[in-house]
Formats: sequence, C-alpha cells, structure tokens
Amino acid sequence: MEAGSLADDCGTKGPTFYHHHETDSPLFGMYSEDWGNEYENVTIVCTCEYQKRADERIPIFLDLPIRHRQIIHEPLLGPVHIENYLKSGKIEQVICGGESGNEARLGDFAWILELWSQCVANQVSFYFKQTGANFKKGNRIYHIERRNQMTQAEKAGLEYQAD
Repeated sequence: MEAGSLADDCGTKGPTFYHHHETDSPLFGMYSEDWGNEYENVTIVCTCEYQKRADERIPIFLDLPIRHRQIIHEPLLGPVHIENYLKSGKIEQVICGGESGNEARLGDFAWILELWSQCVANQVSFYFKQTGANFKKGNRIYHIERRNQMTQAEKAGLEYQAD
C-alpha cells in the first residue's frame, strides 16, 4: 500500500474509520505527513498484547503523524505498564479484553485494574471490552461463555471517559 492511498480511501470528512495494526508491518510507514493535521474521522489503533509488544510498538506509534490514537490490549496476556506512553497526551483511549475460544489463554482481572488505574491517573479514556473465556479474579478462575464475556466485563464498571 502506498503512502496516502489509505487517505484517499478515507477522505478528510465523513464516517469514522478505525485502522487497526496487529503486527509490526510496513503499514506503519504508509502515513503521509498531513495525517496529523487532517483526517479528523480516522482513528489508528495499535495492538499490544503484553509488555514487550507495548515497548516495541508504542514508541513507533507515538511518532507517526496521525491525529487520533488508541491502544488495544486484546488479548491481554500479562500485566502491561504504559504510564510513560500515556503521559505523552497522544493516546485518546485504551481498550482491553481477554481472549475467546476453546484454546483461550488466561486473563487476569488484576491486569485490567492496573491498566484502568494508569488511564485514570493520566486522564485517558478506558474501556474493558470483554473478560475472555478463561478469566481470573482473585484466587478464582472462571470459564465464561462467549455470549457472556462482554456483559461480564460491563458489570465490572471500569469504563472511564476522560474529559
């Protein structure tokens, strides 16, 4: 994909577009220099499943000439500390959730709470999307059916909307 071709597809007005990066790919080099000044309707999302990925991807992500940034930790596979990145003021929202499916890895509510605390302390919006299939809270592990994962996350009451 050539630089600017996503811009041609999205335009500078109209519906909101979310462009989601799951891997370190050439997509990171496709943004033209005017993305920071234009494209109010485009949000770029960076995935970081655990600390190593956060430390590899977020510094690059913060340097991109884009206007709206979100970070998604889904599936969240370990504790993640992103306080220093949140302090940049460039991240608008953090979304996190567990992994679904028969082979889902364990998610821990303590990791979710830690991310929520970091976001609140830095006035960054936070959304706990879903528990995942295997979810630890305290000393107990829950096996949650897919149809209940989002409602269980909602019951935690951790959604935070920054000013």
